[in-house]
Parts: sequence; C-alpha cells; structure tokens
Amino acid sequence: MAQRTKAEVAAEQQGPAIRPLTKREMELLSVLLTNVKDKDQILNDPRLGIYPDIPGKYKHAPENKPYEYYRELLIERGNYLRVALGASFYRENKDILEQAGKKYGVDSFTITAILGIESSYCSGAGDYSALNVFVSHMLLFKDEDRKNYGLDQLKQFMVFCKKNNYDPYSVPSSYAGAIGYGQFIPSSLNGSFIDGDGDGVADPFSRADCIYSIANYLKKAGWGKSDESHYKAIYAYNHSDNYTKAMIELADLIRKDVQGRKGE
Repeated sequence: MAQRTKAEVAAEQQGPAIRPLTKREMELLSVLLTNVKDKDQILNDPRLGIYPDIPGKYKHAPENKPYEYYRELLIERGNYLRVALGASFYRENKDILEQAGKKYGVDSFTITAILGIESSYCSGAGDYSALNVFVSHMLLFKDEDRKNYGLDQLKQFMVFCKKNNYDPYSVPSSYAGAIGYGQFIPSSLNGSFIDGDGDGVADPFSRADCIYSIANYLKKAGWGKSDESHYKAIYAYNHSDNYTKAMIELADLIRKDVQGRKGE
C-alpha cells in the first residue's frame, strides 16, 4: 500500500480545506434556500463555505472498491486492531449494549461493530461542518439526487439543531453529512435517534444515546431472527454490500474474541 506524503498527513491533521462562496454561488444558494425558514441565518454567517474535496471523496470511497480492499481497510489493518478494540469496547460497555440489544431484539455485537466502523468506537465523529457539507452538496454536484440530498438534509439539520439548541455551524460531520458516533444523517436523527440514558436529551455525541439509537434504527429497518433480516437492516444503515458484509464479519470476530476470553 502506498505511503502517504508528509503534506497529505499535515493536510489531514489541519482538517478539510474550505473556501468562501463566489458571488454566483451565493446568488444560487439564496434561490435554493427560498423556502427554508433559516435562510438569512445561513447566508449571513461568516462561517459559510464550500468543501471542494467532497465530490472526490465519493468517487474514491472505499465502498466502491473490491471487497478484499474494503475488508483489509476496516478489519485486517493493524493485525486486526479494530477487532481487539471492539472486544475492549464491548467489555467496557457490556451492560448498556446488552440492555439496548435486549430491548430492541438486536445483536449487541452488531451495535458494537457499527460504532467501530462509524467512529472508531466513539473516538471521532468527522471534521467537516455539517451545514457546509450540505451546502457543498447543493452547489458542487451536477447530479440532481446529490443536490436534492443536500437541500433535504439541510432542512432536516436545521430542525434538529433548533430542537437541541445547537449552533448549526458548530456541529461536526463526515463529508456525507453523517453526524455523531453513530453517523446518522439528519433525517435519521429526527426519525430514529433517541435518548438512551434518560437525561432528557437525544445527543448524537453521547455513547449511551448512540447505542440505543443504533438498536432502534436496526429494529425499525427490519432486524428479526433470520440472517436475511440482519443483512437487510445493516444494509439500510449504509447502502453498501461491502459495508454490510464487513459489519457482519466484524461483529462475529468481536463476539469470538469476547466469548473466547470469558474464562480469563
């Protein structure tokens, strides 16, 4: 595998590059936001910007690579480090994982595996500004589905921020606009994300809330007793066969690690 250059590493540490909108882009965005209640708040904030790298991120996404590449990246790398970290995470959070799994009838090791792939077991949640991600989708893509995704999720995002009293420009996300340790997009945050720890707030950066919300999402997506239902539910979480197969395998490897050390 090719080594990254020092410049690439430095750029990654600094976060993704962002640029201001051109006059033409501001005019276009103003038109696109015509029916958005928070239009002025969005347009008048000096933090408004565009991420030029987002289209390329989709083009080179690991989900588009052969499964062998995807598996090496997410499971095998570092002598199966993600499996070992997953087993450690499971032991540390065993009670809440099993409580959430039991409540929704979902496998607790699959919840663990999802958190492992989505946020390295609640250790990171993306370094893009979610709002600017959706703006970038609206302005940088020619594909209408991508443009519509940006606008639809921006609307959902503003609802979520108001409900939780968040500053819209301060919420981090992935380049696709997935938010929190469970990497929920705003429509899923508003539809399936719940308060798992009973503190009155459904917080996507709360470990407990994410565990319960992932279980809730999988149940809503059709998780049942059959392997086919498990595949369907995980696929709904991320519409990728590579992702689904890797998730099933990672969950099984974590299960074997945890159960194999019960007597230690």
